[in-house]
Amino acid sequence: YGRGDEAALRALATEWESGPAPQPAFPSRSEELYARLEWLAQRKDVIAAVAHELEESAIGSMLRLAPDDPDRLIEEVAEQLLAQVAEKEHELLRWTSGEA
Repeated sequence: YGRGDEAALRALATEWESGPAPQPAFPSRSEELYARLEWLAQRKDVIAAVAHELEESAIGSMLRLAPDDPDRLIEEVAEQLLAQVAEKEHELLRWTSGEA
């Protein structure tokens, strides 16, 4: 007003007459619940796909072999591997010491 800018004053008056900016519309409770339900359905599909991938993996195959005690199966596999390593070490020792 003090600067005498008539165009700026008119723009300001128009802005004031139009009132505050409209508030964003919030979804209704049912719309919010429906959107949440859609999101959950998508998450369920993703989780099902990941579960299927895990079931088809090597670990999944091992779990199918011993569903009641998978830890024991892993221990047995570890014991077999340790026995094989010990056997190979013994064989290597024989070869390097000239006993072969």
